[in-house]
Amino acid sequence: MICRCKILVLLAVIGFCSFFYYKSCRSDMSVKLISNQTDFSEEKSTFLKAYSFLYSGITDQLKMDDLQQALNERFEKEKELIIEKDNGIVGVSVFDEERNVAFFSFDNKELEESIRMRRCAIDPESKIEDVVKNIKNFIFKKFEKINSIKTIVLKSSNVEKRLLMKFGFKPIETVFEDYDPEKYVVFELRGSRACIPG
Repeated sequence: MICRCKILVLLAVIGFCSFFYYKSCRSDMSVKLISNQTDFSEEKSTFLKAYSFLYSGITDQLKMDDLQQALNERFEKEKELIIEKDNGIVGVSVFDEERNVAFFSFDNKELEESIRMRRCAIDPESKIEDVVKNIKNFIFKKFEKINSIKTIVLKSSNVEKRLLMKFGFKPIETVFEDYDPEKYVVFELRGSRACIPG
């Protein structure tokens, strides 16, 4: 009788732990391409929140008299590029259930086997690791010829560089046109579409 009770208790503990393991590993996130019908209100809110958090405390370094105005202008410019056709720039949104938690823009017009990440705005209150995993899976599945994601950051932006390296990006000896290699560094995240689970 005692052994039977121990077994039942053990099964209950295993079931309890399995439930919480499933909850911690489960992701309700969805990734969607932004269309011309998108009103961009949720994406803009996420963009402003993410970049305000990123730039907090270093506005003097960036010499921005009005951070919010600068971020608004930057978003509107990105929005126009996404809406414009045939320029190779696409917008991508990540949702956690119904809430927008990330906004990305990519440019793959000039790069044959790589796609350039122009903007990366992730809600600091979201599960950032899950966002990165989902966007990586999405890109390497959506764009069949792509085998890496590249992005450009200021050499002086240690916060951005640390985040990129945390999520698997590595600095590479490559330069992009119109970007001063003395001020900017290119990071790359390599991946294989074949090795990403569905």
